Amino acid sequence: MFSMGSIALALCILAVLGLGVERLTGVVGLFPGEETDQVSEQQAGERRRAFSALKSIALVRVGPAELHAAVGSMKLPPVERERLLEQIMPSRAVSPELGMEPPQASITPPAVREASATLPLVWITLWDTDAMDSDIVRLDSEGYSRTITLSKSPTTFAVPIPQSGVMNITGMRDGGGGITVGVMSGARPVSLPIMSEGQVIGIPVTIP
Repeated sequence: MFSMGSIALALCILAVLGLGVERLTGVVGLFPGEETDQVSEQQAGERRRAFSALKSIALVRVGPAELHAAVGSMKLPPVERERLLEQIMPSRAVSPELGMEPPQASITPPAVREASATLPLVWITLWDTDAMDSDIVRLDSEGYSRTITLSKSPTTFAVPIPQSGVMNITGMRDGGGGITVGVMSGARPVSLPIMSEGQVIGIPVTIP
């Protein structure tokens, strides 16, 4: 028979192992007492009021030299990535067989690159403002859709400029205590109201 001491020790070991798994993988809910959001009613109210008072978020455009990195950050399938590059760099030569630039592709003159690069893309950053509990959101902007598992480490990627002046954030998964989203483009962070699964928040944006 196991003694009470050995059983207690075994439970302690399992709890420590479970915490380690959660920290390393971001998977929560394996053991009781996992990390969840702890936002008070007062804090939630402050977030709602601050967002209601927000006129818009000023978006930062993707510069001409950042185009390839920006398109890569969007995590598009190869065919869609090449199609987007063609749209924002119309004079870019592409091999129809491979969907890739040929070895001696022509270089677009700087003036043309500057004009075409102003078309569609801006930077956006998302992160979890509270506990890292695997909250998931989806961002939609001008036909582009991206699902992000929020982390304390911000995720920055490019999105098309929304012609409507609004980007939509949809709550996809609540890791516990509400979905806590931070949004930024440039240097001004904005905490969205605490979201629930299925809730959609429209973020008004402007292009300086």
